[in-house]
Amino acid sequence: VTGIGGEIWLCDLAGGNLRRLTFDDRPIRGIAWTPGGQELIYAAYRAGAWWLLRIPAAGGSPREIQFAGKQAQYPAIDPVRHRLAYVETPSVSAIWRARLGGGREGAEDRALIRSPGREFGPAYSPDGDRIADVSDQSGTEEIWVSGGDGSHGVRITDLHGPRVWPPRWSPDGRTLLFDARADRDSEVYAAPAQGASGPVTPNRVALGSGASWARDGKSILFQARGQIWRANPDGGSPRPIVADPGANW
Repeated sequence: VTGIGGEIWLCDLAGGNLRRLTFDDRPIRGIAWTPGGQELIYAAYRAGAWWLLRIPAAGGSPREIQFAGKQAQYPAIDPVRHRLAYVETPSVSAIWRARLGGGREGAEDRALIRSPGREFGPAYSPDGDRIADVSDQSGTEEIWVSGGDGSHGVRITDLHGPRVWPPRWSPDGRTLLFDARADRDSEVYAAPAQGASGPVTPNRVALGSGASWARDGKSILFQARGQIWRANPDGGSPRPIVADPGANW
């Protein structure tokens, strides 16, 4: 085990000739030998999902087993009929809406946004007519925008890989601000909330996290290097606003 993840190591039956096979530092759930012992199949956690991968026992680059999907774990192989079995643990969540106040008799809990994937981090637009959230229904976490009733969902971003944090609307409802993390770095992105002909690659506006809008919409706030920073909406003119280098949120 290394870091927060794990690696696959090989050795002989006596425990000698130890060598490292993977270098991903990712959590692993299950390892199986292919018939003949030329490859290993294992489940690893990457980009917010569990994938089955195969890697030569002699070493090399792992390759995804595409048909297994993104929630496959604990592979097992039939050595006679050369069949693969695995555990699938789907994780599907929805965005729900409930009426505030009035007790249970006045509640109207219902699923507002559903998809084949996970839906999380909803945010109403300032006028209440739209809902932005994070969804992985396209295979990776992206920002989507739906109508206020959950209908007509449209994918806004084209990120393909990073973990995405819930979006925040600009006061004028035109721009969405959000954090995305790839590997160890968190970055702040901005994307138009509507009007594009299809998903767009968002603009990176800062290296940091915890992005938020100033109330007048003329600047953004974010955390970086242990301080709170203010910058223009496009990331220009960043400057710390708290003198204490240990201040954050």
